[in-house]
Amino acid sequence: VIKICIALYHDDFYTEDMSDAAKERLLEKLKKRKGPVVQMGFGLHAGKAVQGAIGSQRKLDATYISESVELSEFLESSTKKYGLKMLMSGEFYNLLHQSQKRRCRKIDQIIIGVGDDAASDDVDLEDEDILELYTFDMDIDALWKTKPNTDRVDQLETASDSDASVRPTLGIGDSSLKKLKRQTKGKDVHDRKSSFGRRVSMMAMNLTASHLSRDESSDVQKRPSKDSITISAYSTLQGGSTGGTEGTPSSPSEGGNENGKHRQLPQLVLPTGPVQYDQSAWSSDDIKEIRKKFSGGFFFAKFKAGLQSYYTRDWEHARQCFQTLADQFEDGPSRHYLSIIDESDGIPPHNFTGYGAA
Repeated sequence: VIKICIALYHDDFYTEDMSDAAKERLLEKLKKRKGPVVQMGFGLHAGKAVQGAIGSQRKLDATYISESVELSEFLESSTKKYGLKMLMSGEFYNLLHQSQKRRCRKIDQIIIGVGDDAASDDVDLEDEDILELYTFDMDIDALWKTKPNTDRVDQLETASDSDASVRPTLGIGDSSLKKLKRQTKGKDVHDRKSSFGRRVSMMAMNLTASHLSRDESSDVQKRPSKDSITISAYSTLQGGSTGGTEGTPSSPSEGGNENGKHRQLPQLVLPTGPVQYDQSAWSSDDIKEIRKKFSGGFFFAKFKAGLQSYYTRDWEHARQCFQTLADQFEDGPSRHYLSIIDESDGIPPHNFTGYGAA
């Protein structure tokens, strides 16, 4: 699910086949909405379900039916209310290894199946009536932020770019890349990667040679080497950014700015079959980057203190904690609790039990 959330941020992969006019209309419509063009919420729950075919002789649909299925749908729809990308139930959370549990954050506890007024009614609660909600916090925008890159010595000269947070864009020319993509359609993925890479590399070298011929007075030492203009076409095809223009191609994973820093952009590599779970994925650079914002302990400790104060009716302290997190981290759950506190003018209802309702 985490990898899917990251893949959704590669806007060009989802819009590259659209016409320029359609793409412009779409981006204009979504310009006030934060985040990528394609957005999804995920509800994770563990339980039993009945699988079967439902319909008529004309049309049959395979489906799953159970309370657990409905609960997972509820979790998915609740991601909008809390401003999160994923929600996990307590049942799903309890199945995780202890090393993974510590990465999750409890954001709420609700009463299920007793109506909207459950939070303020005097009802007898059993353990099965209470649903705890957890999430895995991710700062995916951090993968596109400028950061120093010292991995390669031959840095490619690119146009000045002062934007510290960029989204992947195609830099050799959308029409040319689409043409090459159509020419490689139907081939094996590895053959397509190799063939497409050679073609784009040749195109990049031709474009660079043409660009240099128009500037005969340029210093010879500033001309890029063959290695520096070789483009990883597979990642470009999948939505990687080149950060350059048609006359100045650049690597899909690096781009320069006026400060001399380079950003390492994530590459979109889609699986071609089943992917086995790998424990080492949790120590990958991408996972470390999207979690860096929440490291240090302050974020989780502050939210836990605010949530505990909210449950114990100390809403003044809860407001201070949630307001700090909303301002510094733009935290969705904190904003959710702030809206509840503001609606009640900072005073808990007399029969407030500390539980939400579903």
